[in-house]
Amino acid sequence: MFGIKKRLQRLEKLFTGKAIILMYHSISEPDIDPWELSVSPSNFEQQLQILQNSFKVSSVSDIALSLQKGRLKNKTVALTFDDGYRNNFQIAAPLLEKYNVPATFFITNKLGEEKMYWWDSLANLILRTSVLPADFEITIREKTINYSIGEESVLNEYLEQLHRKWVATDPPPTKRSELFYKLWELMQPLPPDEIEQILQLVKNWTGTTQTVLFPDTSLVKEEELKKMANHRLIDIGIHTVNHIALGYHSAQVQETEIAQNKNLLEQIINKQITTIAYPYGEYNDTTLNIVEKTGLRAGVTVEYNVVNNSANPFKLGRFQVKNWNAMQFEEKLLKWMKHK
Repeated sequence: MFGIKKRLQRLEKLFTGKAIILMYHSISEPDIDPWELSVSPSNFEQQLQILQNSFKVSSVSDIALSLQKGRLKNKTVALTFDDGYRNNFQIAAPLLEKYNVPATFFITNKLGEEKMYWWDSLANLILRTSVLPADFEITIREKTINYSIGEESVLNEYLEQLHRKWVATDPPPTKRSELFYKLWELMQPLPPDEIEQILQLVKNWTGTTQTVLFPDTSLVKEEELKKMANHRLIDIGIHTVNHIALGYHSAQVQETEIAQNKNLLEQIINKQITTIAYPYGEYNDTTLNIVEKTGLRAGVTVEYNVVNNSANPFKLGRFQVKNWNAMQFEEKLLKWMKHK
């Protein structure tokens, strides 16, 4: 199928005793996507067709159980979705059902809130606002940040095109995107209350009085989560209360973020939760100890590693899926199969 099925068959031996866990976030087509978190519905459907035809698709919890027994099934792939974007319920879930493909969704305590995750808000404020002050100045932890965007204070079509094409792994093409990235780096390890304070300062600087909500960044509602959890193909995992970078925080903060997230979601879905995805892929030895003590059986990272029979169930690697068509997706799968 799609031209390289024979190569998939030839590489089957390389995939013996291995599993690949795929990481998705949003099934949507936003105008800007610096972290490449979105896959279009069309490309996602093509990817599901590849998986349905060539692989055994399992859940993270099933892979963890196979690891306990030391018997990973050949050609196993698991799909995971982080953050709980509402399009996971509206678009991803129906397509998973259409192709009979299971998946695990990692959810925070942010359910149906009338606001975006902070990184989406930050991108909206800096990269989309039509007119901004030319000079930026705020203080973060006694460190003053001064930055000038000069003529880019007025957003034009050329700047918009650059922002649409930009991914954060490349150098920022505009002063606006450079400011966005600098602030993201500073904010990511901070506690949630400090992040919100900084976001408010940025909002004050822009002169914006209302929060503009975008369908691509809205979050799943509680009733939608219940419906997802009751579906035979869907598992729910935890993703902390506030989507914090766990490794930057104390044991007490980590334990609270993990336990309260687990407790809330279990109350909502009336099922035991056994898996966690570490936000931003950040964790440390303290995290792993807390996760095991909390009664979870598996944790997934953002490290590009295949899962083999010697893998630590609390440090399972994942591969980020980007907005690829069928052929591009097949090529990536072939490449990932060769990872050790």
